[in-house]
Amino acid sequence: MEHPYWLHNDGKVFLATDKLSGAFSSSGVQYIHIQNFPKYQESNISMTSVPQALCDCAARYRFHEVLPMFDSALRKLLTNEQDIRAISEQSHRFGSKVAHLLECTDPKSENGGESICRAIMIEEGFGRPELQREFRIPVSSGSVRTYRIDMLYHPPDNGLVAVEFDGMDKYVDPTMTNQRSIRQVVHDEKERENLLLAKTPIQQIVRIDFTEALQRNPLVKKLTAAGLPRIHPFTSQ
Repeated sequence: MEHPYWLHNDGKVFLATDKLSGAFSSSGVQYIHIQNFPKYQESNISMTSVPQALCDCAARYRFHEVLPMFDSALRKLLTNEQDIRAISEQSHRFGSKVAHLLECTDPKSENGGESICRAIMIEEGFGRPELQREFRIPVSSGSVRTYRIDMLYHPPDNGLVAVEFDGMDKYVDPTMTNQRSIRQVVHDEKERENLLLAKTPIQQIVRIDFTEALQRNPLVKKLTAAGLPRIHPFTSQ
């Protein structure tokens, strides 16, 4: 499951146990008490299930750190919403965190960076965007171009606002650039934006990179300047 690698910075290993005694956490090992949990073998190691791991991560980490896990687990068909909800209802440890994550989970999210960006926008009070909307645009050659928007908002009385997540891979990864130069990729992006603004109901296109999302203030300023309404942000614990 996709997740931010900074979660590993503390160097901890988490061990699930159904024993109440004899499980003392140390600096490098932390025990999680789970009653009657099924065990699965992966590379000769006993593991908890994917739904159980998701719920445990929801209890420990912040919303924007866990949403990529939920998005990618459902996108990769590693589990389903019903099994996650069933695990969460067995323990009060998860509170409303799992329910909120399931409300916001969308397997259409293409990568972990996009999921984190979307999660931070939700944390900052901008609500849940529509993901991966396709627009088919006729061009002068008589052909039709299909463009997909990462995230789309529908603000009242302001047309549509597209939010594009700018990961660096789109400029340098050969599997994504189709062997085009950075100059050609930038040119094609500009042409794409011009067509979307001229031929669709999209009124504005906001581009946000990973650093801006993590810093939050640049993200908030861009979305506010685009006219997106902002409800009360929630604190991600």
